[in-house]
Order: sequence, then structure tokens, then C-alpha cells
Amino acid sequence: MPPLVLYKIPFIGHTFSYLFDCKEFLKQCRKEYGDIFSLYIWGQVKTFVGKEHAHEVLARDDAFDFGIVAVRKLPIDAMFVNGFGDSRYNIMAVKEYISKKLELYTERMQESLHLSIQRYIGKCEEPKVHDHLYKFLSKVIAAPIANIFIGESEEIITTFAEFTSSLFIFYAIPPVLDFVYPGLQDYVNRIPVRLGLYDPSARQRSMLIKHIKNQVDKRLREKQEYQDSWKRPNDLLQDFIEEKLFDPNKPNYNAIADKMAFFIFASIHTTSRASTYVLIDLASRPEYIQELYEEQLEIHKETDKNGILPIEAFNKMNKLDSFVKESLRLNENIAGLSHLTLKDYTFSNGLQIPKDHIF
Repeated sequence: MPPLVLYKIPFIGHTFSYLFDCKEFLKQCRKEYGDIFSLYIWGQVKTFVGKEHAHEVLARDDAFDFGIVAVRKLPIDAMFVNGFGDSRYNIMAVKEYISKKLELYTERMQESLHLSIQRYIGKCEEPKVHDHLYKFLSKVIAAPIANIFIGESEEIITTFAEFTSSLFIFYAIPPVLDFVYPGLQDYVNRIPVRLGLYDPSARQRSMLIKHIKNQVDKRLREKQEYQDSWKRPNDLLQDFIEEKLFDPNKPNYNAIADKMAFFIFASIHTTSRASTYVLIDLASRPEYIQELYEEQLEIHKETDKNGILPIEAFNKMNKLDSFVKESLRLNENIAGLSHLTLKDYTFSNGLQIPKDHIF
């Protein structure tokens, strides 16, 4: 078992140090106890895995699961009952419906992102002020995401952008009730949702279902009408429609919306958050701007007549890639990707983690 860091305050454990000085506290723990250690936080013992062994966690989805912990933290099982929390299905869908089609989507995403930037940022001939960078970037990023998921429209782009922000109120609630019993806070958070008293995503989900219904009905109708001459839409929604369990005579719009919700949440939140960190780091380090700009000018020479870069060109952005990686490495959310062990696991250094352990 990983060593448990010593603490002085019974019942509270390391909670205050983790809450108010997380970065320096974890750095000191790693220095004294090694790359893998355990802390007593919010009434539970949680294990932390450092950079030397983190790749083992990320590479072994048969032993570690991120989705289960996310479902516990957010009451998405109460809000989305038809598939949002099915981690095995989500992994399959990412591989088959998105990863294998990246080359197909690259041109569309570039075009959509360019239009989105022009719309929300423009030429910036005059200074512009955005009070909340994360929410602003969510709007910019929502357009290309919507393009490959379901198709663009003003209504659906707004729905995509607002969807992730609406759920994060639950992350803002400190799990103080877990001191009484582990998991009690998550249970209490679900009560108003299950009783129908409060659902922060209700409006966005309603809009998503409405748009999905219109699109599904339109596609089924046109496919029947045009037969072989029908042009198949290349997006995530069409992949959902063509699954074996889909019934064209009785479409389950709610189920499709719930599955779509996971991908909206995962893609827009992670991309917007990462972009926020990178832009703030770039603004605070102006000495790198010119060098990165010159690299972009050089890469831009490979664009075609429509201004589209081939997918191979992205691999040549070495300086930008290094800057982004370093920004993400240094960001404050260094312990936010919790996993649950699906089975007993032994790390390469010999330390063992038991089944059903959160870290």
C-alpha cells in the first residue's frame, strides 16, 4: 500500500492543507514520500499518483475508471438516465466515431473555428474586454464541436456553450458531509435533482432534445425520400442513428440527447479549460509571443487555396506544442482527474492499490 502522509488534526486530516495550499503541499508530500502516497481528505483516504507513474493509470482503462468518479461527483445519473454514465460505451464511441474520423473532420473544424473566431473576436482593431475567459472560449469552441456532433445553428451553439458551465455548480460545493460518511455529500446533492426541485441543465437539455428530434426526423424523412441519392451527414448524431439498437420507427430522442451530453461536456469543458490556461500563460510571458507567431507564419505557408492546413502540418508546430504542454503541466488543477480502481493493481514500483480505491 502507498504510504499515508502523517497528519496532526484527527477527523480533518490533510483537508485544509489540500484545500488552501494544494500545489506546494503535494510537492512537499512527493518529495518526502515518493511519487505515490495517500492523504486523508474529506473523511476518506485518497491516493495520489505522480508523473512517473501517471501513464500507468491513463493507459490501463481495464484497471482504472474516470467516469465512475465523475458520475459520483456530478449528479448526472439523476439528470441523464439513458447513458451519460456508461463509460464503456463512451470509450467505444470516442474510438469509433471520433478518433478514426479526425482526418475527415479536420477541414470542417478549421473552417468552423475560423468563422467562430471572426464572430466573437474579429480583427480587434479596438481593444475588447471579456470578463470571464472560460465562458468566452466555450462559445468560440462550441461552434466546431457542434459542427462534428450535430450541425451548427445559433441555438445549438449557445446550448453547447452553456451546457458545461451549468453543471459546475456541483463542483463548487465542498463535500463537508463526507466527514460524516463517505459519499454523503454526493447523495444529498442528488436529492433536489431527483425530486425535480433543481436541475441546472434542464433548459439546455430541453433545447438539445428539440434540436435532435428535428434533425433525426429530417434525416429519416430525406433518406426515405431520396433513397440512393441521399447524402449521408458525417457527424456524431448520424453515427448514433445508425447503431443497431436505434429504432427508426420509434426514436428515443432522450437517450440520444443523454449520450450526446457526455461528449459535449467532455470536449467543450476540457478544451475551454486548457485554452484558458494557455492564453493566460501566454499573456503573462510576452517574451514567447514573437517566436510562436513566427512559427505559425511558417506553418501557414502549407495552407491550401481555402486557407486549410493538412492534418500533417499540426505535427510541425513544435514550439506551440511545447508551450501548451508546459502550460497544462503547470496549471493549478494538478489533482483533479480522480479515478477508481476496478481491480487490485500493482504499480511498476511494487506499490499496490486495492479494488474500489479512489485516487
